[in-house]
Amino acid sequence: MEDEDSQIIVSNGRNGDWFTFNDGSEGFINPSPQNDFYMSDVGAPRAGSTKAVYVQGGNFTGWGAGVAFNFALDGGAPVAYDVSTAGGAQFWAKADNPLVVTIALPNVDTDAQGGRCEASGQGDNACYSHFSKQLSLTAQWTEHTVRWSELEQPDFGRRVPTFEATQVYSMNFSIAIDQPFGVWIDDVAFVR
Repeated sequence: MEDEDSQIIVSNGRNGDWFTFNDGSEGFINPSPQNDFYMSDVGAPRAGSTKAVYVQGGNFTGWGAGVAFNFALDGGAPVAYDVSTAGGAQFWAKADNPLVVTIALPNVDTDAQGGRCEASGQGDNACYSHFSKQLSLTAQWTEHTVRWSELEQPDFGRRVPTFEATQVYSMNFSIAIDQPFGVWIDDVAFVR
C-alpha cells in the first residue's frame, strides 16, 4: 500500500487490484468505481505505515457499497485464486464513525463468474450469498483477524455446506445502507 497504487502486493500468483463497488442507487462513494483507485495518507503513521485504503460515501438505498480487492487477474478480468493454504486474513481497520462492515469472500459457489448460481440474484440458486463475517469498526486503528472457519452464508440464495477456499475471487468490505461512512483498511495479510 505504501506505493500508493491500487495493485495488491504481487506474490504467489496474486496480482489483483483494489476497487470500490455499490448498489447503483443515488448514493455516493469516493473513489467512484469509474475512477482510478489510489491509496490515501493516513496522517500520523501507524506502525510505520503512511498509506492505506480509504473509501467514503453514503446515502445508498439498495444493499449498500464497499471496497474490495481481487486476489488475481488475467488480462484485467478477475480469476479464482486458492486461499486454502491460509487459515484466514488479518488487517488493520478503522472508521471515521463507528460502524459495522461485512467482510465477504465471493467464490466459485456464490459469484456469478463461477457459473454455479443465478446471476439475477433471485430464488434459491441466487448468487451473492457470499461467505462472510461482520466486524465492528471504531475510530481507532484496530487489528482484526477473520478466519475462514468463522465465515457464514446469509440466509438467502445458493447455499452450500462449506466454504470453497480453493476458488475465491476477492475480499470485500461492505457497508450497509442508510449510513454515511469513511473506512480505512491497511496491511492485509494471510494468517495460518
